[in-house]
Amino acid sequence: MNKCLNCDKETRNKKFCSSSCSATSTNKGRVRSLESRQKVSQSIRSKPIKNQFGEWEPKETRISGPYTRVYKCICKFSGVTFFHTTPLRIHPKLARSKNEYRYSCRFQFNVYNYPEWFKEGVELISKFGWYSTPGSRRGVLNIKGVSRDHLYSITDGYKNKIDPGIISHPANCELVLHTDNSRKNSRSSISLDELLKRIGEFKVASGEGLEPPL
Repeated sequence: MNKCLNCDKETRNKKFCSSSCSATSTNKGRVRSLESRQKVSQSIRSKPIKNQFGEWEPKETRISGPYTRVYKCICKFSGVTFFHTTPLRIHPKLARSKNEYRYSCRFQFNVYNYPEWFKEGVELISKFGWYSTPGSRRGVLNIKGVSRDHLYSITDGYKNKIDPGIISHPANCELVLHTDNSRKNSRSSISLDELLKRIGEFKVASGEGLEPPL
């Protein structure tokens, strides 16, 4: 008589006393194999890796848990492919040229979403219309129309290394006749401290600075 390799019962078979013991023994091996693969996979994920710029990413930056949607992006200026949690046209770590910085500082919001903040400007638009040229997306000629002016200029922002998110903030925008905007050129009409104060006032006025209700 032989002993079952799984339960030690006597059996006439060479290895197992029943098909159940045979399956149990086989599954034990599979569980051990799975645990081993998980340990190896975890070990690989914990090792620092190099990003596309040759920088080592420390393991603590890759946190396990629920996944966040990421987007495959291609930098408009360098052509570098990278991934980010929001769609970007410019790599955030790229050394900025002035042209790239200017592109990052463009206004992308809709002024009609903030009618109280841009009340006087909206009245100007209703009277003179938006500035446009035949080659623009509006497709008409209106050189006497209204354009959006950076109160704290892009030139000063680039010179002082100010975050483009501050320069492109709605609080830094003024709706003026394009002729007045052109005469101003690249000069700032407010200081950085005044701009930061305006951003705080804008957040309160638009409700962005209010605590959510409990």
